[in-house]
Amino acid sequence: MSVPLQGAPRIAVHRVVAAAAFALLVGFGCAQACPSDRPLTVVVPYAAGGSLDVTTRTLVAALAPRLGRRVDVVDLPGASGLFAARRVLRAPVDGCTLLSATISQVGLLPLQNTGAGFAPEQFMAVARTGSVASYLVVSARSSVHRLSDLSTPGSAWRAGNLGPESLQALLLQRLERAARTEFIQVPFAGAAALAQALEGDHIDLAILAQPALAGLLPRGQVRIVAGVGQGEGEPAVAWSGLFAASGTDPGWAKAVSGAVEQAMADPAVAASLQRLGVDTRPPSMGFSDEVAQSVAWLRSMLPPRTGLR
Repeated sequence: MSVPLQGAPRIAVHRVVAAAAFALLVGFGCAQACPSDRPLTVVVPYAAGGSLDVTTRTLVAALAPRLGRRVDVVDLPGASGLFAARRVLRAPVDGCTLLSATISQVGLLPLQNTGAGFAPEQFMAVARTGSVASYLVVSARSSVHRLSDLSTPGSAWRAGNLGPESLQALLLQRLERAARTEFIQVPFAGAAALAQALEGDHIDLAILAQPALAGLLPRGQVRIVAGVGQGEGEPAVAWSGLFAASGTDPGWAKAVSGAVEQAMADPAVAASLQRLGVDTRPPSMGFSDEVAQSVAWLRSMLPPRTGLR
């Protein structure tokens, strides 16, 4: 089932205009296509059962016959997606290893963690796989029913995130300032573990994407407090997509992109993704441009850091 969207107020983050361009580097290795006798491996930076894992596997099931080869999904959680990102970047630049990612792995992680060892430009945006809405969620037993309840004097709320360099962590920081409260952020390897902690009252609140909520809300153990979105003038950053190492053969990347578009246009596949809470409508711009705009926005709002930026 889809999570109901009506009735939840939205938290508008403050306005920042994206201005920088996102240049895709092409000098890393010799461009070549994935050999036809090799499977395609899609690396997911979260644990099995999380929202990105489930949506990736749903799409991959339809992708394999369109590419005419086996497509494997490998879950590699940890370090806010660093392990997964490094696996893709350290693999041969042949397009056989792709990253299923969000702005957290290809934008926030390298921009905030100077030890990550890579820049956003070392990834090539291959195909958009959808976008999702996010919500501030609490346990059904929580005393928090509206945003103003977070401002209780002397309160320190345990807030779950998907790693210190995740989009959820950034949104929680901004909410903490806006609500003039205190969050103690607790990282989790995936949305499934985070949801279990929320249901068990091990944390007080979390920001979860709609696919993760699809299975939670019917059980009645959690409650939506508010929708979390971008402010006016800010780019949408709730997308997910497939990424290759820069230098991958553009022809192969185009073939994968075409197969993804065909799969998502299939009514059965689209219906399955929509039931998970994924918006499958195409964006108003190309995926590379959308990623560029998102990364430029992050660069404009994050504090200056030394190292890769």
